[in-house]
Amino acid sequence: NSVLIYNNKARFVFFYLIPRIIESPQAVIYDSSKLKSRVDSEILFYDECNKAYVHIGITYDENLSYYVPRTFLIEKITEKNDGLKYIKNQQNISVRKISKSLINN
Repeated sequence: NSVLIYNNKARFVFFYLIPRIIESPQAVIYDSSKLKSRVDSEILFYDECNKAYVHIGITYDENLSYYVPRTFLIEKITEKNDGLKYIKNQQNISVRKISKSLINN
């Protein structure tokens, strides 16, 4: 059994990890068919911290012509759950560089 956290409290608690994940991500090409999952992302960046795996799912936006964040998931590590549900058996990829830019309106 997986312990996936959808509640807002957990998202707020782990929100501070987003810059850390983006700066030096571990990543997989995400194939939801392997899990029959509702997660709609092409790539999952992830990191393990505080007895949980924190994931940022990204998807290519055809209109913008770049990847955008789509999903923020937290999966707790417990005695019965290794926290690897969304990254186990997925294709690992290396991310060499992520550029950040601010868009001024």
